[in-house]
Amino acid sequence: MKRNQTNKIQTHIWNALPFAVFGILLLYVILYTPDQAQLSPQEEESYTYEIEQPSFPCRHIAHAGGEVNGIVYSNSLEALNKNYRFDFRCFEIDGNWSSDGHLVAVHDWHNIFTTLFPGADIKIPKREEFSKLKMVEKLTPLSFHDIIHWLIFHPDAYIITDIKSSNREGLNYLAKEINRLNQTKLFQRIIPEVFTPEDFDFIKELGFQKYIFSLYNNPNTVEELILQIEQTRDIYGVAMPLELYENEPELIQMLQNRNIPYFVHTINEVEVRQNILKYRYGGIYTDILFPGY
Repeated sequence: MKRNQTNKIQTHIWNALPFAVFGILLLYVILYTPDQAQLSPQEEESYTYEIEQPSFPCRHIAHAGGEVNGIVYSNSLEALNKNYRFDFRCFEIDGNWSSDGHLVAVHDWHNIFTTLFPGADIKIPKREEFSKLKMVEKLTPLSFHDIIHWLIFHPDAYIITDIKSSNREGLNYLAKEINRLNQTKLFQRIIPEVFTPEDFDFIKELGFQKYIFSLYNNPNTVEELILQIEQTRDIYGVAMPLELYENEPELIQMLQNRNIPYFVHTINEVEVRQNILKYRYGGIYTDILFPGY
């Protein structure tokens, strides 16, 4: 008799066990799953960004290739390689014309050039001469022909061009070089900075898939800029100096409302970066602030 009662009790326990386990798991989920409604505003923005990321490939752009050996504005091979190792995937590169009509990676032929190449006795060198010049810290100068080859061997990297004069001619030069090398996929990974709306259609005709509208030194009023951007369907990103970002909230709000990424330059302070990146579509050009650090 006692044995039968024991068997019945064991049967009831085994039948109830799955419900008990389910109840414990449900209690655990309720107690330990984060409640988004309880997040602070800062945490909520971070949480939103984690589950919905903008289409632009990067939020950090290495300015002039980024810092290397304490040197900025170098646009050098070593700058690209070092900052690629530190998780940058977007690199802004300055472009200027050599005396024989080639694009080389140098910010200007005046102050930056004489600082980076203190022994150079040539005012504006030819491309081959430029590649042989001795740069500070034994850095390696690059032509845009070299940069295209660097991109081929770094298939997840992007180059943002900042051609300082004759931007249309420079982008046409790059398009011809890409086609000559039969590397048309690079049209998706070379992202031109464009300075006037009149160039938007032109660069797409060349084959480039994306562009950044740079507002640096733009003569138009903020109201005119907003109208220009609102009238453009396929604008991919906007670049601006910090002063414009801080003083024109209406412009920033419009970009956020239209889901357009914007990039503020040049940001090297952690606190300023945090203020920009806390918004979903904010990004920066920087010399020294690594992604993820």
